[in-house]
Amino acid sequence: MYCKCGRQTLLKEVFCTGCKEKLIEGLASIEHDQWAYWAKGLMESEKNISPERLKRWKELTKIPYGFLSEEAQDVDRKLARRVMDYLKDFFCESK
Repeated sequence: MYCKCGRQTLLKEVFCTGCKEKLIEGLASIEHDQWAYWAKGLMESEKNISPERLKRWKELTKIPYGFLSEEAQDVDRKLARRVMDYLKDFFCESK
């Protein structure tokens, strides 16, 4: 099996380790952006969000993914890996 960059990968792996990590980080950043968009909409439309949550969300929606805590980035990475698991069959290419 070969990664799109041309490097050989392990069996059942679609991307080499370097490309996989870059893709996970990119998808995790998108996950954070999507959450921030969702949270902003919810903060505008819902009136029963607790003040503590509202304060926390307002702060988090302003922070770019790369500046989140490692713990928060790990949550986004977990979601990114779920997306990759779903998509990996669409990228399969053998030489």
